[in-house]
Amino acid sequence: MVAHRPILLLLGFLAAGTAQAQDIKAAESFLKGIYATYKAKGAGVDLTGPKAEKIVTPDLATLLRLDQQALEGDEGVIEADPICGCQDFDIRAVTLSIQPDGAGRAKATASFKNLGAATQIGFDLATIGGLWRIDDIHQKEMPSLRKALQDEIVTSAILAAVRLAPAARPIGSE
Repeated sequence: MVAHRPILLLLGFLAAGTAQAQDIKAAESFLKGIYATYKAKGAGVDLTGPKAEKIVTPDLATLLRLDQQALEGDEGVIEADPICGCQDFDIRAVTLSIQPDGAGRAKATASFKNLGAATQIGFDLATIGGLWRIDDIHQKEMPSLRKALQDEIVTSAILAAVRLAPAARPIGSE
């Protein structure tokens, strides 16, 4: 049995490598499917709608929705679609670079031309129920969508609390 151990280890490494390659291919297919909706006259994706969890992780979807509610229709940190860093789109020539980042996680970079302008967007991907989802988005102007949303939600809550608080009276003015 000891003589077979190196062969079993080798087979285990080969199987793990094959599974990882399949995972990366699945992540690539996932992102390609998203960017396919960003052609001229395409719909893009709705990151706060009822199907958001098909694109982003449940907790990122929750942050996106909480941010939308906290802003009550005002514009916040998301001034453009974070998937493309744009408001108008006709995305072409998408290239993807995806690297494993631990079990069920990957880092991806999408490079593309949008209306002729070269653009690069980074993604943290995670598997949920065996399917890839976006867990964070990185752009030059916004290093972490997740952090920006968290900060904005906290700031909005503090401002709302201040607006609701009774006006303070100076000490001794009673």
